[in-house]
Amino acid sequence: MLAVVCANASSVLAATPVALVEDSSGGGVGVFEMLEEGRTIDLGADAVLVLGYLQSCVHERIEGGQVTVGREQSEVLNGKVQRTTVECGGGNLILTAAQSQASGAIVLRGASKPRGEVRQVFSTQPFILTRSPGEIVLSRVGNPADNHRLAASCRGEGRCGVDLAETSLVLKAGASYQVRSGTRVVVFDVADAAVDPAEKKPSSLLERIVFIR
Repeated sequence: MLAVVCANASSVLAATPVALVEDSSGGGVGVFEMLEEGRTIDLGADAVLVLGYLQSCVHERIEGGQVTVGREQSEVLNGKVQRTTVECGGGNLILTAAQSQASGAIVLRGASKPRGEVRQVFSTQPFILTRSPGEIVLSRVGNPADNHRLAASCRGEGRCGVDLAETSLVLKAGASYQVRSGTRVVVFDVADAAVDPAEKKPSSLLERIVFIR
C-alpha cells in the first residue's frame, strides 16, 4: 500500500506545471494553459508562442520550430527565441502539488499565513486565473469593507479568470488581499513598488498573475 501511495504522489508532483502560455498563434496550445516540464510543441515555420516560467520568472517569445518545455526555460530547435527576466513571485506564484493537498488548512489564516507561502504581484491590477467560471470574491486583509465580487469568464476548459485591468478596480500597493473562488482561497501581496498598468504596461503576465488552482 505504501508503495502505491508513494508512486501516486510522485506522479502528481511530476505533473506540477512550470510554465504559463501568455500568447499563442499555433502549436495546439491555448492562452492561459499551464504546461508541465517535458511538453513538446511544434510551432511549424512561423507560429508564435509566448511563455512565462513560474519558477525562474523567464519570459520567452518563440517563433517557429520545436519547443520542449524545461524547468526554467525552453529548449528551441529550428526556431527563434527572445528571453527576458521579469519581476514575479518565483516559487510562490503557484501552489506545488504537495502544498495543494494542505492548502485547505492554511489558506484561510489570512494575514497570519507563513510569509514564504504568500504570493506577490507587481501590479495594482492583477489577473486572477482560476479553473472554472463563477463568482470571485476579492477582499483586502484587515479591511473587510474593501470587498469586491467579480465574475470570472473562460478562454477554454480550465482557463478562466478576471483581469482587473479591464475593470475600474485598482488595488493598493503594499497591501495584502484575499481572493476566494468557491472553496479555494488564496492570499497575495501587492508589492510596494507595484505599478498601474494604465501608466506602464507590464512586460509579462507573470508580473501580475494570481492563481487559484
